[in-house]
Amino acid sequence: MLRIEIGGGRFLVPCREVERVITPPPLSPMPCTPAAVLGAFIHRGALTRVVDLCRLLYGTRSEQRISTRVILARVADGSEACTLGLLAERVVEARACEGTPISGNGEAGCFRLGWVAEDSTLYQLLDVRAVARAAGIDGTPPAFV
Repeated sequence: MLRIEIGGGRFLVPCREVERVITPPPLSPMPCTPAAVLGAFIHRGALTRVVDLCRLLYGTRSEQRISTRVILARVADGSEACTLGLLAERVVEARACEGTPISGNGEAGCFRLGWVAEDSTLYQLLDVRAVARAAGIDGTPPAFV
């Protein structure tokens, strides 16, 4: 799991969905997109949109820190797939998670697949596909007109 912090919240992103983690690149603005979509850049020949996770989850822009990174995640929808950039204020580490899934009142929802407790710390498991849908990205590469 990739451990990240967004707006004071602690989250986990499944490493199987992460291509790589990069420093934030210069972005070109994208008009007519949800407010959480900061813009786009070209990655490996494809247009890659970047979503500010703090703005999407909490309604405020991410703080720019030394630890701020863009997580490049694969979003698949059937046979189509695209890469989505997820701007996180703090990317902490990638490691095996030995936490315990929490059930009951910690049900899924609001961009999370569930909750995980590890060493008395509670993490939300981020649902990358739900983030993509909320940002207006369905997994298909953007068409050029």
